[in-house]
Amino acid sequence: IRRVARSLFIVAAVDLSGWILTPGLFQVIIALGYKGNKMFAAEQCVVNFINIALAVKFFIYYSTSTDYRSAFQQF
Repeated sequence: IRRVARSLFIVAAVDLSGWILTPGLFQVIIALGYKGNKMFAAEQCVVNFINIALAVKFFIYYSTSTDYRSAFQQF
C-alpha cells in the first residue's frame, strides 16, 4: 500500500502544480497587459502546464509501480 500511496501522492502533486500554475500565470499575463496575438500566444504556452500534468501520469505510474510496469509490459 505504501507504493500505491507514493504513486498517488506524486500524481496529485504534479496535477496540483499544473492546475495552480496555469491560473497564476494567466493572472500574470493579464497584469502585463497583453492584447491580441500576444495574449493568444501566451495563453497557449501557459495551458501546456495542465497538458503536461495530465500526460505525465503514465510515466509516474510506470516508474513508481512494479504492478503497473509489468501489466504494461505484458500488453
